[in-house]
Amino acid sequence: MRNDLQIIADWIKKDSKVLDLGCGDGVLLEHLKQSKNVSGYGIEISPDAILGCAKRGVNVIKKDIDQGMCSFREQSFDYVVMSQSLQTMRNTDRALLDMLRIGREGIISFPNMGYI
Repeated sequence: MRNDLQIIADWIKKDSKVLDLGCGDGVLLEHLKQSKNVSGYGIEISPDAILGCAKRGVNVIKKDIDQGMCSFREQSFDYVVMSQSLQTMRNTDRALLDMLRIGREGIISFPNMGYI
């Protein structure tokens, strides 16, 4: 697992409900489910990544985060995670506002673009 995902996993409490925006192949949610009894969903747009989630047994919804997350109720998750996805978005302000609306806490990580 990537280093940033392990750090995120350490922050999330047992038995929490997590929404992972841009979840990739679901490795974080799979780890949280196994190690902390976390429930939740991943949001992903890539068909290959969605298939990876399905293989891991991770609940995933095919959705473009840039289109908004109005289908989720306010405060319906304990944590909303966006790991290494924000920099790929066009509507960053909308995504951040949705994170704050949907979750009690938001966790964002960025890739180190300056590291070679």
